[in-house]
Amino acid sequence: MSESRILEKLNPMEKRVLALAVDGLRNGDIANQVGISEQMVKNYMRNIYDVTGMSHGRELLAFVYNKPDLLEALRGVDLPALNSA
Repeated sequence: MSESRILEKLNPMEKRVLALAVDGLRNGDIANQVGISEQMVKNYMRNIYDVTGMSHGRELLAFVYNKPDLLEALRGVDLPALNSA
């Protein structure tokens, strides 16, 4: 799947969660930074896995790091308002 197609399928909060995961944050740290529960982070990650076709974190990170345009796009993702997710 192309980088642009992946980004189209992710909502703003999923993009932010993925960007933070790519930066090396764990689910609990992502939850604290974004202001949601760790369970919500897990839910977002599950959808990210579904969209990308990945099954776990390391596979997802390798996938993103092998797509420079996607990685660059994620680095520019801003934190959405909580009600926009």
